[in-house]
Amino acid sequence: MNIHDFGDQVAENGPYTIRDLFAARKTSFLGFCEVEKDQGGIDLSVNISMPDGQRNARDLYARTVEELLEAFDSHEPAHMREELIDSLNFATGIIYLGGISESTEAHLISELESIFSVDQVIYKGSSYLTKSDIGQGANSFSSFLEKLRNRTWQHSVQHPYFMGEKELVKSLVKFWLFIAMHFQNYEEFSHYFMAKDAVLKFRLETKY
Repeated sequence: MNIHDFGDQVAENGPYTIRDLFAARKTSFLGFCEVEKDQGGIDLSVNISMPDGQRNARDLYARTVEELLEAFDSHEPAHMREELIDSLNFATGIIYLGGISESTEAHLISELESIFSVDQVIYKGSSYLTKSDIGQGANSFSSFLEKLRNRTWQHSVQHPYFMGEKELVKSLVKFWLFIAMHFQNYEEFSHYFMAKDAVLKFRLETKY
């Protein structure tokens, strides 16, 4: 199963709002985390203030960059866009880590709704990514990553409380705009997003 198998279904059920995209992503992300925690992966019960919680955030950032690199290596625009959505999905998952307040997610959604509703996104409809694009996407998270001060190898906690929710929202707003601009328009972007989510839910249901 791939995104093309769900294209017609996604088109029929649209259009999709930013809130629709977040609702879909949250359900899928939580589903995969239930699988992961039993295999030593991301455990959402661990607070992001703790070293293991910040390791979860770094793990999702690493997956985000990995998918960007796969998009860079793609020689087919449709495949590139699918990899970009994969990258966005991992990045967005950070907002659902343990210890991140629901009000932070609400703030992020509100910010994106304001931007997309007045069409502030410059869509380029890219056919490929450049090395400069990879740097721009990865650097979107620099201010957030600076707030991750606790590491599992340290013998003492450097900062007892995570204080980077504002930086996380700013980073994710930048990254959402970065990803979206490589599509032709919002409709294409949202359709790819929801089609990939349909693939992910299929994988969860079938224990892929």
